[in-house]
Amino acid sequence: MIANNVAALKFDFTTPDGGSRENHAAGYTAITVTGVAATNLIAPPIISTASNQNSGGSFIPTWKIETNSLIAGQIPSVGSGSFATEAGVTGVSALTDGTFGPVSNRASYATCGLLAGQSVTYSLTPP
Repeated sequence: MIANNVAALKFDFTTPDGGSRENHAAGYTAITVTGVAATNLIAPPIISTASNQNSGGSFIPTWKIETNSLIAGQIPSVGSGSFATEAGVTGVSALTDGTFGPVSNRASYATCGLLAGQSVTYSLTPP
């Protein structure tokens, strides 16, 4: 179990990789939070996983698209920076739209990092 009785989640992208990426930014295609929204003070556990896929060319990621996300379709409150600093990037709505596009398609991304969007906070509400 990671947390009980969570009211909001904040994802901080200030330094996604120690600053070694081009323009000190990274592209993210999805954020999913799974679990069951509590209707009382004793919430079931929220499960969080992370994975990376890399390739020298364009590809469509094979990650499983979660179907029970507590933040699906939500637009978060945004900390400092812009999550659409590159031309053609969708921004924060790409993180919870429930789709993955080809890695070469910038419309599938939000730009995150030191010189881009730095944090997002999602309020957890029952579906």
